[in-house]
Amino acid sequence: MRKIGRNEPCPCGSGLKYKKCCLKKNVIPFSPEQLDEQLIDLSTEMIEYGLKSYKDKINEALTKYGNMYGIGEKTEDKDHFIALSLPWILIHERMIDGQTIYEQFVNEKMDTIEHDTIKKALHNWKDASSSFYEIVSIENKEKNYISIQNVLTEKEHTIQIKGITEENIGNFIVGTLLQAVEADHFLYASIGLPAEMKDWIEEQKNDKNVTGAHMNEHYIRLIASFIQPPIEKVIWEEPIYETVASEFVSNMEAKGTDKEMIEKVVSFWHYYSSKRRPVIRKEAGYIAALDYLLHQGFAKDDSVTQKGLAETYGVSSTTISGHFHKFVAEMEASSEEKV
Repeated sequence: MRKIGRNEPCPCGSGLKYKKCCLKKNVIPFSPEQLDEQLIDLSTEMIEYGLKSYKDKINEALTKYGNMYGIGEKTEDKDHFIALSLPWILIHERMIDGQTIYEQFVNEKMDTIEHDTIKKALHNWKDASSSFYEIVSIENKEKNYISIQNVLTEKEHTIQIKGITEENIGNFIVGTLLQAVEADHFLYASIGLPAEMKDWIEEQKNDKNVTGAHMNEHYIRLIASFIQPPIEKVIWEEPIYETVASEFVSNMEAKGTDKEMIEKVVSFWHYYSSKRRPVIRKEAGYIAALDYLLHQGFAKDDSVTQKGLAETYGVSSTTISGHFHKFVAEMEASSEEKV
């Protein structure tokens, strides 16, 4: 290995001269590639730490969001949802005394890390972006470096990923991106999407609620929406289940209810009806119960009562209560499933 001159840039990539960086600190100068390998190891360690220390809380979060956005029992759908949601939960979901698992990990790990460049990158993971990225170019074939662009912020990143060719330029990758030194990397997993998804991604990009600054807040909903087909394309087990969904949507839209809330409830109804196959003699009772579920379970609006809905839909409060409690029981039962 060539001896590094005192006035040469430090190989660690800090931007400082060697004499004012690793030489001064009496640490071994690592190359940017070596530092990136250490950061990859740390990200793997963080996942293992989370699953070992907070597995139940992670499962609760996965179940909550899975139910919220109607992720069904299809194994592939669930696997994709977990693979993409888990990194977001580790970084962004505050579940331990107001802290995230990432913050807990950093608090325990930071004092054991000597290299300032590693510390800085690890600290910056708090701003990790969970988003959709377009493949824009191949930077270095030998190192498997490619350039990707966040479709919302338009910020470009260099990442290392195998198997990408010129034919893949214009395709998309979805995942949670962690900052490194020379080449950033996705936490746990990422999923490739074909260029044909561009129109759908542009629709999300043009949604006034989904700005680059707030992408992390909408990420779970967006990944669920491309994993699960749109409501109007859902295949229902029985025609009457679709009738309940359609009438529910019409009623909610007439009231000016938030579209996202409506979609959450319809997605859950699809999941519930597919799994439980309820025998429906009167649609109104289920529509009223879904109305109550929207306000109580999702919107947290106590102003809507079972008595009021019973009068509106021409059913009994007992009927609404019975269906509603079955919905809640299904949500609670599915929370027992583990990663």
